[in-house]
Amino acid sequence: MKDLGERIQKARKNKGYSQETLANLFGISRQAIQKWEKGENEPSIDSVKRLAQLLDVDFTYLLTGEINVSKSVSAIDNEKEIIKEKKQEEKNVGKLIVLSITLFVSIVVLMSLVIFSFFNKQNINGTLTSLWWYIPFVFGGTNAWFIFLFLISIAGIVLSIIFLVRRRKKWEKWKVLFY
Repeated sequence: MKDLGERIQKARKNKGYSQETLANLFGISRQAIQKWEKGENEPSIDSVKRLAQLLDVDFTYLLTGEINVSKSVSAIDNEKEIIKEKKQEEKNVGKLIVLSITLFVSIVVLMSLVIFSFFNKQNINGTLTSLWWYIPFVFGGTNAWFIFLFLISIAGIVLSIIFLVRRRKKWEKWKVLFY
């Protein structure tokens, strides 16, 4: 009976619970927990099952002291899977951030080019016209940088939107970033 009490005490301390905390969770007095741990009193089988759940230990371990290896291995596998999923989530959030920044920068560049073209009139064939309307017809000379930036910004917007739409199932990740 003392061994059971020692295992209860060890599991309680590993969980980080005081006797008072465990008693409150269990719905009994602290003195009852104390008597179990000292071996002065023995909990019922149902109480041991409930203790095992509260303390996250195997029921068999509390009763006999035997460790169920298959459960331990599966617990380790579960932890590895959880760590793997968290790493994948971090990668996904990083990708979403990069895509969002790319989309934002592309839109800013495109808007800057549009504003520049409206306020920078060009004399084409004797007529003052906006550079914006002249872009599709000029692919060289001094306007090459303008066309390059325009095409890159359009490509950035289109690709960002395509990748974001493909990831629409993971919109819950956005809540972490913005809420």
